[in-house]
Amino acid sequence: MTSESSNENIADPTTLVEGVIAELQSRFRTSVGNLKSAIAAFVRDGTLPPADAAATGLFDYPALRLVTNGEFREGQGGHNLAFGHFERAGEFVTTVTRPDLFEAYLREQLTLLVRHYEVTLEVTRTGQQIPFPYVLDASDGSDMGRVTPLELARHFPTTELADIGDELADGLFGFDPAAAQPLALFDALRTDFSLARLRHYTGTAPEHFQRYILFTNYHRYVDEFVAWAGAQVGKGRYTALAGAGGLYVDEPDINASALASDSAWRRHQMPAYHLIAEGGSGITLVNIGVGPSNAKTICDHLAVLRPEAWMMIGHCGGLRPSQRIGDYVLAHAYLRDDHIRRSPKSSRRWRAPPRRCREPAVPTSRNGCVPAPSSPPTTATGNCASPIPRCASRSRARSASTWSQRPSRRRATASVCLTAPCCACPTSRSTANSSCRDRPTVSMKKRSRRISRSASAPAN
Repeated sequence: MTSESSNENIADPTTLVEGVIAELQSRFRTSVGNLKSAIAAFVRDGTLPPADAAATGLFDYPALRLVTNGEFREGQGGHNLAFGHFERAGEFVTTVTRPDLFEAYLREQLTLLVRHYEVTLEVTRTGQQIPFPYVLDASDGSDMGRVTPLELARHFPTTELADIGDELADGLFGFDPAAAQPLALFDALRTDFSLARLRHYTGTAPEHFQRYILFTNYHRYVDEFVAWAGAQVGKGRYTALAGAGGLYVDEPDINASALASDSAWRRHQMPAYHLIAEGGSGITLVNIGVGPSNAKTICDHLAVLRPEAWMMIGHCGGLRPSQRIGDYVLAHAYLRDDHIRRSPKSSRRWRAPPRRCREPAVPTSRNGCVPAPSSPPTTATGNCASPIPRCASRSRARSASTWSQRPSRRRATASVCLTAPCCACPTSRSTANSSCRDRPTVSMKKRSRRISRSASAPAN
């Protein structure tokens, strides 16, 4: 389907946009139906999918292709919104999933572009196939019998994390004037991946998430929200309350707190509760638990839903006595010691130890000390760590773990060489005896005892 917004027969841009959305929905339903039918045939009697499925786009996501010269339409001077702009002329493409879920978003964005710019819209395909895990749902009767996911992955498109990324959202996408540019921050693969993760982490359907989101890590706030939200159902613009563990209240005067307590919300890592209103204008509360890693994970996945706003609620210490409840406090800096926000470059890149440690003046001392190894030592967690040329405490060895992972609860063995500084102190049990041959290394605690005993011994 190809349409031009500059065509004089199209007086209202809404007509063009509605036709494009309808075409996206039709193609997406067709691809999902083809994939489900092929899987059902394989489970039933082992029938393999058509060999030309990839070439013919049998299981493809629909793609939206837009071409513009970057010029405003006659009589249009643009708008002052932060979205719906073209920075340059060219071709823009993105794959689309769940057009029913993102219908309002697509309509708003495309209407702005079509109304203000000379554009050509086309619904096409790019060869990006729908992974089979995203179409299987026990609620619609998808029974795999004895067929394992591994068998399905041999014959059907599956999730490849290497194809999922945030290069555009992170500002790492390279601009190539000769190639088509992305039309949206997240393509279909990235969006489907996050929708599946949201269902897993929160225990609720992606359709229930609202545009205004609250985060908390205190369960008492969840209790207060559920009690208040349950009282709003049926008495205003709010139509239902949905939550983790199968909670769903759509009638007034129902004890939502009791239903929430009896639900199986504890099986989910970050249970969510949604006070649903028409058009997604309600409120969602997510209990993200403790730790910045959970907060980062949920924000990465919620971003594909394009919420209007999200806010963390909790409590804070260190405020001035002059501040009162309701005051707006803008923080200009923060301090933390868990390295979650550490730059990946600074923590993943191995740096050679100082020259004096790698090239001692005397190759081998009388104590058997040898130069430091040329490869970086590792911590007990197995992550790449910076070399520690001399004495190292447990805290320093632990803080050298990869930036994207929380340090293991196992303690790294920090040892101390009792010889010249040419030794490289090992940081794991596997390398504990690789540096000093004659004199074994001793733990920090034992060395402290020796030093304290020698210091307290009376002088002769």
